[in-house]
Amino acid sequence: MKTKLKAALAALRGSRGSGIVMVLVAIICISGLASTIMYMAYTGYRIKLTQRESVNDFYSASTAMEEIRAGLEERASDAIKSAYEKTLSNYNNPNYKKDPDPTKTKTLIEKFQEQFCDDFKLTPDDISTFVSEPGLVTITVGDLTPNSSGFTLKDLNVSYRKNNYTTSVSTDIIIGVPDFSYVMSYYSISGLPEFTSIIKGKLHQQSGSVSITGSVYAGSVEVANEMVIKDGTLICGGTIDVSRKFSTKKSDEPNGKEPSLWAKNIDVKASGELDLSGSTYIANDLRLSGKKAKVKLSGQYFGFGNSLENPDESSAILVTGRETELDINGLERLILAGHSFVSNPTVSDTDKGIFMGESVSTKQSQQAYLIPAEYLVNGSNPEIYTDSPPSAELNALGTSALDVYDAACKTYYKTYGSQKIAYHFFKFNDTKKANDFFKAYFNAYPDRVKRYLDNYIKTLNNSSLENVMSAGYVPKKTGEDYSFIGVSDYNLETPSSQAKATYAQLCKTLFQTVTPPEGVNNPYNYFVNTTDIDTLPDKTEFKDTSGNTVGIIKKGDVSDADINGDIKVIVATGNVTLSHSFTGLIICGGDLTLNASLTANDADVAEALKAKYTDSEGNTRSMYSYIINTGYTESTVEGSETIGSEKTYWDVGALFTYSNWTKTQSSD
Repeated sequence: MKTKLKAALAALRGSRGSGIVMVLVAIICISGLASTIMYMAYTGYRIKLTQRESVNDFYSASTAMEEIRAGLEERASDAIKSAYEKTLSNYNNPNYKKDPDPTKTKTLIEKFQEQFCDDFKLTPDDISTFVSEPGLVTITVGDLTPNSSGFTLKDLNVSYRKNNYTTSVSTDIIIGVPDFSYVMSYYSISGLPEFTSIIKGKLHQQSGSVSITGSVYAGSVEVANEMVIKDGTLICGGTIDVSRKFSTKKSDEPNGKEPSLWAKNIDVKASGELDLSGSTYIANDLRLSGKKAKVKLSGQYFGFGNSLENPDESSAILVTGRETELDINGLERLILAGHSFVSNPTVSDTDKGIFMGESVSTKQSQQAYLIPAEYLVNGSNPEIYTDSPPSAELNALGTSALDVYDAACKTYYKTYGSQKIAYHFFKFNDTKKANDFFKAYFNAYPDRVKRYLDNYIKTLNNSSLENVMSAGYVPKKTGEDYSFIGVSDYNLETPSSQAKATYAQLCKTLFQTVTPPEGVNNPYNYFVNTTDIDTLPDKTEFKDTSGNTVGIIKKGDVSDADINGDIKVIVATGNVTLSHSFTGLIICGGDLTLNASLTANDADVAEALKAKYTDSEGNTRSMYSYIINTGYTESTVEGSETIGSEKTYWDVGALFTYSNWTKTQSSD
């Protein structure tokens, strides 16, 4: 027994078989480690597979969302086009703002939404038609909600399921509407023959009652008796002075059209009468400067000058004559981009005046902007002085008042005979402060403001005027009471800039999209080939194929004695005096004195431009070669000018934005 025990103990103390044990232990450890690595690798593989499927599903869901967006953009493009067309078709409709039918007072945004949803109700089934794999996509959608700049498609959810993986993308799509920047610019002249006359100097209506049917350009216009423009456009590079009666209107003819007028200023003198319909565009002011001047406006009126520094470039309606009448009740739209000014009585290039908080005002309204005497140390305004011109010295009350309106004090000096007077005015830094001041002044002193208006305006008829956008306030009279309207949050800078550019082009070429050669600053120089005319005899006759004289070019002046009944085109480098009716086109480098009616006839003028002149050497030239830039040739009309053809476009993609984007994923 002892022997066996000793043998067992010896065996335990020995190292025989330990290698096998260690090998087995190592195999077990390695197997466990390998199993762990394999499990981790498999787990990583599954994670990568899941991630890849997730990414693929996400991209598929995102692709479906982008396909939906692209489909909505295509529909939006058609909807915007239709909304613009519908809005523009009603823009010049006199009933557009007055018709109680709400479908005619829709805003552009409402029209866009209306058109966008027409026959397309934005249900999941409708939206799924935009997706390339509709069978793998589940779509849900919320409401289409209007907002201030368009509308929002709420809670659009796209779920994409493939290989037991589901990815959901949810978002709101905000759909904007491009700015509506139409400038009321209806200018439809398509060629030179539509004009009755192009006058480098002055159109002087001297006697009788004159009717002009067609379009006219003149450097300035003076109406001494009576003149009416029918069915055309009057473009005046300067001021229209009205001493008697001047009007624009649509004729009763079947092809009659609404007139339009472009001018720098209109000045209605004592007892003058102005009656404008259609579309009127004025770069500076409409002035009722004479006693008993009468003005009636209908259609639409756009004063597009908006300078805050120069009163000659800031559009307003100014009444400086007594006992005047202003009837603007017939206006469908009144836009005045400028302010009235307190003018500097001393000529100055750096200080031309102080803008006021009004766009329609009287001469006496300037008194509202005098700094009250109690705000000044000397206690007097205006201030009479004898020696050195005084400056305004404010007391504490005056300093506080100016601080409220962020204003400064500006003093102007004027001499009446031997008397010298200083006027101390508020000078505002921005239009809002000027407008706020005038509103506060009217609220505090309504009787004063009423007196300022009544002393100059005998009759103000505008109780029905509603559609007004102006930089400053416009008085509105209902019964015997006044209120002030018009100050708009709408930024007039863009339409004003567009109108300025259009007017500048019209005064050079008659076409708003044509850039003239350098140095050309009026239509006469743009159209007349003066270099070649200098080589002609003093008077040159152009004959048609029947031998009739249908056109003349004369160096110098033209009178009735130079004109026979067949002549349709007259070109004179000097003045033209006309005392009998004329149908055709007159182009003159001087003034046109008009004592008879003019009528445009584009067909006759086009034919007359083809008439020939043969010189002493047998050389033949057509009349059109001396009147350049017409687009006319001997046999055809080429290159007709398309007015208003500037490229106008919007980026539909930029109108669509995502909001509240979320993504969720799941697997079976």
